[in-house]
Amino acid sequence: MRGREALHLRSLEPIAGPLFEPDVFLWLPHTSPRRIFEGIHLAPLEENAIRWHYYTALQGDDVKRDSVRDRLHSLGFDAHVFKKTAKKSKGVDISLARDFLGHAYKDDFDAAVLVAGDADFVPLVEDVKRLGKQVFVLFFGDNGLGLGTELRRHSDAFFRFDEAWARLWGGAGLTTPWSAAP
Repeated sequence: MRGREALHLRSLEPIAGPLFEPDVFLWLPHTSPRRIFEGIHLAPLEENAIRWHYYTALQGDDVKRDSVRDRLHSLGFDAHVFKKTAKKSKGVDISLARDFLGHAYKDDFDAAVLVAGDADFVPLVEDVKRLGKQVFVLFFGDNGLGLGTELRRHSDAFFRFDEAWARLWGGAGLTTPWSAAP
């Protein structure tokens, strides 16, 4: 949602397709999640992470949910797509927290990247750090797009995504899958 708002601030509007489903997901053109930090910031992470997860919710039937799962999978993600009812997502934050903390506890990773801005994740970040893990937060900066200041304070490192986001979308010539906002 915040990525779409950031594009809208630059008079761009995404078009539904392989990289975008309104109110469900948005991803970058020509950018594998395994290379998300390339060109953004030097970070003490492996060149290629093993697994990337995308958590989202949508309104719709199983056919739509499977379509979103398939599209996210084709982008390189393990997709976790939940049903949403009346603007309330069922299970996204709880499932993300369970998986994040569970993998930290099982020592499945040394460092993790959380692409989120919600301060509700602060207790999760603190618990994962107590287990000796590093937590990097990647999100849009202080431009009114919802970054929780506390989440930024509690991460091991915060990476502003604004400039890279604009560069990745703006440098694509703004042809499909983007159009100028009306």
